[in-house]
Amino acid sequence: MKTTAFAEWLAQTRERRGLSQNQLALTAGVDPSTVNKLEAGQIELPRKSTLRKLAAPLQVTEAEIFRAAGLRSETPTVERELSDEEWGLVELYRGVSPERRELYKKLMENAVEIFDKEPDPETVPLVD
Repeated sequence: MKTTAFAEWLAQTRERRGLSQNQLALTAGVDPSTVNKLEAGQIELPRKSTLRKLAAPLQVTEAEIFRAAGLRSETPTVERELSDEEWGLVELYRGVSPERRELYKKLMENAVEIFDKEPDPETVPLVD
């Protein structure tokens, strides 16, 4: 059977998360044969309920998995187009544990607070 774009996306996303097909199926609460058939391109139009179950273990949003499957999410989202650099940061963020995510979020918030302040002319020389 032919491999679809969604089948390739699903396999790559699952592998990036370090999951086997069986682990993904178990974590998502779907039959392992469903994951196998999706990745083999044997299911051309996946059920929305299946996609919703797969989203969390794959660490993607419902909108992302629906978009990858060529479907429209029923959950309204406010998105803007992200640059390649921004998507790279998103992928890095998704690749870490929830505990690390919280640490990185605090680190970023602190960095923004520090670097977005107006420089103090008394401590930082200004260059014309």
